[in-house]
Amino acid sequence: MNWGYGITIVYGVFVVAMLGAVIASTQHDPGLVSKDYYNLDLNYQAHFDKKQNAADMAVPLAVRYEAGSGDIVIVFPSDMSVARGSIQFRRTSTTKDDYLYTLPAIPAGQELRIPAAGMAEGRWLMDVDWTSTGKDYFFATSVAVFPT
Repeated sequence: MNWGYGITIVYGVFVVAMLGAVIASTQHDPGLVSKDYYNLDLNYQAHFDKKQNAADMAVPLAVRYEAGSGDIVIVFPSDMSVARGSIQFRRTSTTKDDYLYTLPAIPAGQELRIPAAGMAEGRWLMDVDWTSTGKDYFFATSVAVFPT
């Protein structure tokens, strides 16, 4: 074997490895990038104001997972009723499990129970977005779901 064949083999292996890396990278879904990032950027100030409203609450939103009942329990402040809103459940490991839960109207002092029976085990990020008495709020937290 001479130098010409050796160089050709090295470059050939390099080209095949690069093609494999390109094909593998195009088939990988990163799952951590929001699909509507441009819209989120345009509405950043409104989102920031919602977060500030939630931070200014005297009693913060309480979120917990109850293993016995298999429910995620959200306790809004006792003086706050929820007119409308939504909860975005996200997984850090994959976007395939993400889903949106629409909040029903919740009277003041009542807790919300969301069944976690169909949720995969592990850590879930929650983005709670709601309106109460004409004021918008946003609260982000995480909850660990471990069904029994």
